[in-house]
Amino acid sequence: MTSTCIVGAGAIGSAIASLMEANGCEYRLYSRSPGPRAVSAPWGRYRLEAIGPPWPPGHCEYAVLAVKAYDTVPALELIDTYRVEAPVLVVVQNGLGGLEEASKRRRGVTAGGVADFGVLRRGPTALVTGLGRLVLGCPGWDCTGLLESLARCLQAGGVEVVLAPDIEPYRWLKLAVNAAINTVTALLGETNGVILRNPYAREAAVEIARIAAEEARKRGVQLAGDAVGETLRVAEATASNVSSTLQDLLSGSRTEVDYILGPLAGRGELRLLYLLLKALEESRRDPVTRANQGIVEPPQRIPGTRAPLRPEPWRP
Repeated sequence: MTSTCIVGAGAIGSAIASLMEANGCEYRLYSRSPGPRAVSAPWGRYRLEAIGPPWPPGHCEYAVLAVKAYDTVPALELIDTYRVEAPVLVVVQNGLGGLEEASKRRRGVTAGGVADFGVLRRGPTALVTGLGRLVLGCPGWDCTGLLESLARCLQAGGVEVVLAPDIEPYRWLKLAVNAAINTVTALLGETNGVILRNPYAREAAVEIARIAAEEARKRGVQLAGDAVGETLRVAEATASNVSSTLQDLLSGSRTEVDYILGPLAGRGELRLLYLLLKALEESRRDPVTRANQGIVEPPQRIPGTRAPLRPEPWRP
């Protein structure tokens, strides 16, 4: 039995595979497109090989779903089609919605994962920026005993793996931080550090984080930390980083705004920001707009700043 089947060879999936590699744990890395992937991380540099369809059937102890939230359903369909079977599925992604969809569609244990370290993607290279923690757990009940083997395979290079008796307080805390930082940086076209440099950006981020925490409390979720304090801490620790939403907008790709800000868009204060981000996404993805703006590859620098969009990739 393969220990872990990782579905999704993007930034997070590649980073998780590299942690498995560092620990000598058995895994398979599945993707829609086969080929090599490179990872440059504090725990080492790795060259990985992604398996493309048709996937060989896999009987794993764990299946880790590390795709964009909007790709959850297509990925689950591929898992069923090619019989990648595991008693425990762990969904590691931004926002809310993907884990809920996976829980509805499959039998067995469905857990969630929250990655608190940044990963940038440039072509086939994933660059892990800084260390953080990886929290694993099930929504609303304690399944930590089922995740211990996986946790051991992911502890490498200073990454702290936390087994949570309930993943929801951590998912909502991450949602608050992402909603605050991604929204402000995407609208301003700036790196995360703008929240520290610009008092108006800071005030906007603090207000979004505060609203997210209030919404969590209304739903009976007590956050695993202070939303405002965590937002400012992450902004400082990742000041030179480009948020995933801004990366997607700059490349003309689909964003995860429906899953990051969408769960909060029912609040009148955030509805306008949600619509503005959706308008930006639609505009940047429109073929005519893209042609007029000359969008072919993501620019190397954020327009109007000296900040690089991504550091130079490690080349194997």
